[in-house]
Amino acid sequence: MNILDCWQWLQVAQDTLSTKMEEILKSEEITTREWITLRVLSTQNTASCACHFKMKTLSERIGLSASATGRLVSRLEDRGLLIRYLCPTDRRGIYNDVTMDGREILERVTPQIEALLEELHFPQEVSLETYIRHLQKVLPMVHENQKD
Repeated sequence: MNILDCWQWLQVAQDTLSTKMEEILKSEEITTREWITLRVLSTQNTASCACHFKMKTLSERIGLSASATGRLVSRLEDRGLLIRYLCPTDRRGIYNDVTMDGREILERVTPQIEALLEELHFPQEVSLETYIRHLQKVLPMVHENQKD
């Protein structure tokens, strides 16, 4: 298998995982990217991270451009899942927090997503080699989806 075959296989495996996650998230009417955003923002200002993410940091953490992140945050805010506010010490800084409704969605779907990953035996700490080895366990799902 050459490098392009490996990349293509990884892409199909990731798409298959994403499809399974989208099925879980459909009941809450949120996308995988929206769930990731809520999850990332829910980790700010906790014992492990005593900070609030500026939009630039958020866009880096979720892998979107600044403008795409702004649109995503606006959609989540419009749906009452996020709240935006100005930084009290620097009025140019805009922060986001997950609302109670957003946290409730996270509480309902995150255990299901964790169960999916545990079903595939994804470990807590993942090296590239381990990630690839565990993605290989997704292969039966890939073949199953290709039959549909």
